[in-house]
This record gives sequence, C-alpha cells and structure tokens, in this order.
Amino acid sequence: MAPPVQKQSSTSRTTGEWNELAAQLSDALAMDEPDTRLRAMVREWCGEARRRQLAPEAFLVAIKSQFARIPALQQRRDDGSRRNEEMERLVTMCIEEYFRSQ
Repeated sequence: MAPPVQKQSSTSRTTGEWNELAAQLSDALAMDEPDTRLRAMVREWCGEARRRQLAPEAFLVAIKSQFARIPALQQRRDDGSRRNEEMERLVTMCIEEYFRSQ
C-alpha cells in the first residue's frame, strides 16, 4: 500500500516557489544578466504575491528576507556599496512590478 500523500500548504508552496525564484535570480545576478531578464523574474514573483493577496508591506518584508539569502548578493558583502545598489535596484523593480497592473 502506498504511503498517504501529504498536501503542501499554500504557504510552503509559496516558500518553495519563492526559493526557486530566488535561486534563479541569484544565478542571473552572478552572470550579470540584463535588467530585462531580472525584471521578468521579479514580475513572476510579484504576480505570485498578488495571487496570494499579500499586502505590499508583507511582500516587501518577504522579498527582503529572500534577498538576504541570495548567494550572489552574499558574495558581495565585501563590496557593501555594490551589494546595497543591487538590493536597492531589485527592491525598486519589485515595487514597480507589484503596482504595475493595479
């Protein structure tokens, strides 16, 4: 008899999806992908946040938490100004994309 299938909660699915997007974003940052590619990933993230009906402030807390764990940004800790610029650029993209269709 097969073991029972456990359903993932909505939150764990979101966390898993966001972790995957964070990994993709990290790879894109490490390869210095153009902003258009980064923005497409951010747009996907924002779309998920809107589908989950996350308030803007809750979304910002969530993405900043994710950004803190992105390896490509962690590796830039010795270059604090560049890391801060990257974080600021990504947060700005997230804000723009989150409110784009509203």
